[in-house]
Amino acid sequence: DESREKIRKSLPTSFQPMVRAVSEASVKAVFYERDNADCCVLHLINYDYLSESDMIRGKQNLRVTLRIPAAYEKAQTGMLLAPGRPVSRVSFERAEGLITLQIPNLEVYSMVVFEKP
Repeated sequence: DESREKIRKSLPTSFQPMVRAVSEASVKAVFYERDNADCCVLHLINYDYLSESDMIRGKQNLRVTLRIPAAYEKAQTGMLLAPGRPVSRVSFERAEGLITLQIPNLEVYSMVVFEKP
């Protein structure tokens, strides 16, 4: 998208986004950390809309790779929250300063909350 590319070009070359990869192109991942908070949040939004059935096509085993802030490096799991589902924990793999987590099921929206250890 043209506006996104303009923003990217305006950033310093050293800038590295927090979210590095999402296994499904129709899913957008946004990482948010508020100053002086004890947690940070990864928001996951599924845009795979099927107009013929007026439904969102759910995603299974979605993989997301991101850089996590230093304050959360010792976290072992994230809290997975999704509308209409019980709260669960999601673990992740670590490699080269990044974490990769797998979301078992994403309907429309979920978030993963990382808490400071």
